Amino acid sequence: MEYLRSGIQAFDETMGGLPAGSIILLLGEEDTGMTTCAQQILHQGLLDGRPGVYFTTGRSWEDVVGEMDIFGWKFTKTDGLPLEYWRIETDGPRGGLLKRPAKTPPSEYGANAFVCSMEVVDFDATAKRITDVGGRIALPKFAVPGVCWQGYFIDTEGNTFGIFQPDP
Repeated sequence: MEYLRSGIQAFDETMGGLPAGSIILLLGEEDTGMTTCAQQILHQGLLDGRPGVYFTTGRSWEDVVGEMDIFGWKFTKTDGLPLEYWRIETDGPRGGLLKRPAKTPPSEYGANAFVCSMEVVDFDATAKRITDVGGRIALPKFAVPGVCWQGYFIDTEGNTFGIFQPDP
């Protein structure tokens, strides 16, 4: 089995790294370092040219942005769009955050503040795959001029997420 660097030296030395192709889920009590660990793994992956997705719940916007700034991520609010949208620039793939454009759902409905977006090669093909497997369109495809084509979806468990295709 191939192992990848996590960016956490003691973990990599002890465990040999992370199993390639794995999904990592960190669960635990508050203030035990899970967020920092997840951010370090994501940062190392980006430095090594690997894509990654980071989700968190129960954290304030200020906490998440402040912690990601440690790794050189830049958050920029984009004005003139039909919703509150933040671009994320990193040393690797780009990303974006959307403040949920609806009232806060009950607690059992998942994240209720900001929504993650993932870069895709072909927006339309990815959107079709999402709807083919039961996802729904939450906000149709729209242009972020000179940056990307963006859209939002709801998965089969009611979670909102976004996809975007860079606009060269």
